[in-house]
Amino acid sequence: MFVGWKGLKFGRGVRRMRETIEIVRMILKRERVVYAGEIFELSMGLKLITHPIRDSIPIYLATLTPTGVALAGEMADGWLPVFFSPAHYDEVIRPGLEKGAEKAGRPLSDLSICPIVPVVVTNDLAAGRNSTRAHLALYIGGMGSREKNYYNQLWCSYGFVEEAKRIQDLYLERRKDEAMALISDEMVDLTSLTEPVAECRDRLSPLGTVEVDEVAGELRVLGGGVLVSTRQGGRWG
Repeated sequence: MFVGWKGLKFGRGVRRMRETIEIVRMILKRERVVYAGEIFELSMGLKLITHPIRDSIPIYLATLTPTGVALAGEMADGWLPVFFSPAHYDEVIRPGLEKGAEKAGRPLSDLSICPIVPVVVTNDLAAGRNSTRAHLALYIGGMGSREKNYYNQLWCSYGFVEEAKRIQDLYLERRKDEAMALISDEMVDLTSLTEPVAECRDRLSPLGTVEVDEVAGELRVLGGGVLVSTRQGGRWG
């Protein structure tokens, strides 16, 4: 199987990420890169000529699978999760990160957790929620095959097993409007902020109780029929 966008075989993704992190860190330290991995073989001993401002640049992983999440806990400086539910952090999310951190012999606090959170600023709650449903339906229903859709599996782990299956069935049958209609307000509210400014600020509070260090907000302002979107990030607190 090939990835259409990149022309690479889609396989051993976690191993590829592991080796890429190791190689990039060698390069940034201006070491001579001699590397014999399972994916990459670099034998010329090349060395970076330029001098980076710093020899340690944070590497963040946007992983989702159990092994990918564990890799973030083990090796990454930061983790960029999507569809991050604070309500499911302790039971569903944290164990995978802990598994990786324990393998590396480091505390989980060494990892910066930076969820990507859609933020829709609006006084019209129904319209705000509706503006996120197409995105959720696409990922739950159509991002991947019926047998291997990691976003679908994530929502199943949150307890939405029947909903995720039905959304996927409808989406793959090209009944996208029906799939979107099955995205409940509860599902939207778990992973998105769709309220007026003050309420959005209040609903950020739970993130601070589940070891989130940073937030990458996909900011949208809904009004007058125009949806303006941008992404901004910052340290928590």
